[in-house]
Amino acid sequence: MSAHSYAAKLRLNAVAGLALIGVVYFSAPVFIEFQKPQSLLLWSAFALAAAAALALSVYLLLDALLFRLLSSYENEEAGCIAVDRFLARAGLRRLPQASRPLHERMAGTNRLLNCQRAALLVFLALFVFMAAA
Repeated sequence: MSAHSYAAKLRLNAVAGLALIGVVYFSAPVFIEFQKPQSLLLWSAFALAAAAALALSVYLLLDALLFRLLSSYENEEAGCIAVDRFLARAGLRRLPQASRPLHERMAGTNRLLNCQRAALLVFLALFVFMAAA
């Protein structure tokens, strides 16, 4: 998969996650009562899961932008070096001695994507549990 198409996939996953979080979180008071003793604990867990999924979705958007930057270069190696330099100038990461290849970067982002999906599943499971109770 090319860096450009991978960036589009990441952007789609991030935006879909953000939209899902927004719709479910802001419609939750319509479906869920807040009068049970465990409600405060469940609402706190629900908000925490929403925050985690939101943070991971924003992180995926940043990664999508970095892969988009990477794809704007003539070859993969030049793009990877440009991303490393950008991250170093922004103070987000030290400049490595050797740049990681594209497949390693994609593997790391796939792990992040799996974490986002797990956080969304926990978020939705809490919503369903609270709505059913």
